[in-house]
Amino acid sequence: MLVWVGLYWAVVTVFSLVGAGTVTGEAAGYAAFWTAVVALWMWRVWCGGRMAVHYLRQVLLAFGVLVPGGVLLAVLVVATGFELGGDWPTLRLVLLTLPMIAFGAVSFVLSRLLRRPAVIEWTRAMGARQRSA
Repeated sequence: MLVWVGLYWAVVTVFSLVGAGTVTGEAAGYAAFWTAVVALWMWRVWCGGRMAVHYLRQVLLAFGVLVPGGVLLAVLVVATGFELGGDWPTLRLVLLTLPMIAFGAVSFVLSRLLRRPAVIEWTRAMGARQRSA
């Protein structure tokens, strides 16, 4: 799960920096700050923090529901005649949307896996171990 979130964060960061055309110092600073925040959050998940795992579960659930839903809504809008400024053949549209639907499906499954009793027990055990130290 940490690898999944890390890959997602890397893609978002690269596209936000490169997508603007030029990388400014301000954009690089924001990217570095939020990368540090996400890295600390993922470290806390790795250590078994209950709140960090809970928030990760919520974020993955949101990705799992909103991303495929948004993609399917966009496909529906395009299929009903709305044009995006050019010729969008159906095959190209499908090829562009399948990775996002797969991303959402994997995120949804990972959020469900974080609800397993073994994970909840692990976070409790890690919390008890950290309090006794």
